[in-house]
This record gives sequence, C-alpha cells and structure tokens, in this order.
Amino acid sequence: MIKDSGDRTEFETGAKRDMHAGKGRMDLLPWYGIMEVSKHCEEGALKYGEHNVDKGIPLHSLLDSAARHLAKYMVGMDDEDHLRAACWNLLWALNQRVTHPELDDRFTVKEKKAAKMVLTKCANCGKEWPVSEDDWVRMCAWSFSLKRDSAITRCPDCCEVARIYKVGEVNADE
Repeated sequence: MIKDSGDRTEFETGAKRDMHAGKGRMDLLPWYGIMEVSKHCEEGALKYGEHNVDKGIPLHSLLDSAARHLAKYMVGMDDEDHLRAACWNLLWALNQRVTHPELDDRFTVKEKKAAKMVLTKCANCGKEWPVSEDDWVRMCAWSFSLKRDSAITRCPDCCEVARIYKVGEVNADE
C-alpha cells in the first residue's frame, strides 16, 4: 500500500504526486560534501570496524571532536581533512538525537532538568538570587564548605567576591 497524505502536487505534464512538505528535500542535499563525509565513514570502518559508531558515542565526545577539528581547519592545519572530520562528528551528533537520545550528556541538558533551586544571599550587598541545587553543591565544594550553608564566590549583583549564604529552597517552577 502506498502512503497518502491526501495533499497532491500536479505537474505541468498532468502527473500527480503526494505532497512532499515536511519530508525533507533530498534533492537539495550537498552531494559533494556528503561524498566527502562518506570517505571519512570508509576510513573509520577500516580503522574501527563497520557500524562501530552505531553502538553510540556520548554526545560530548562527538561535539568535542567536531569543535577541535573545526578549530584546526580554521587555523589552516592540513595534516588531515579537518573540515570533513568536523562534519562527520556533527552528522553523527544529529543522527544520535534519534538513535541514542540517552547519550545526550551535555551539561546544559542536566541543568535544565534540575528541579530543585536554592535561594542564596550575598553577605556583602544583601542581594538574593536562586541557583540550581547542583550549582550550589559545586560552589560549596569549591569553598570547602562541608555544611553546605555558605560558599565564597562572586556576587552577580555587586560583583564582589563575598560569602554567599543559603537562605532556603525555592520551587524551580515558580
């Protein structure tokens, strides 16, 4: 059975087809670039084995490698095809959004999921502001605060390095 969206395109010849909106435009892909990335796939298969990348690679590793290769390309390094390698890493990062979403280990993703917030107060200026519980634990660790009731850091309001106190907890949804 042929899938049918119900929307039709009629060509000048009179032929009709199902609409393509939202399906992607394969005819607009940069085929020379894709052929270059396929060479990187071939070299990787020889080095690591076919479909090795399909097992999944943590997202931070793909993004780190893409950024490093792009930086090397931008400063003119030509010991390998760094632009091609950067593109390969980014394409696999895109692919893994579907095939391995559990490997998205970006720091910001974890921060967005943090539900608990801590209300803090600057001992210098008295300004209060919320921080995620994870950030508060890190600030206390950097300050060697075992009780986790205060930390030494720069106040975002007065910009002074000061003791910051935990005032309470707030709901992140508020």
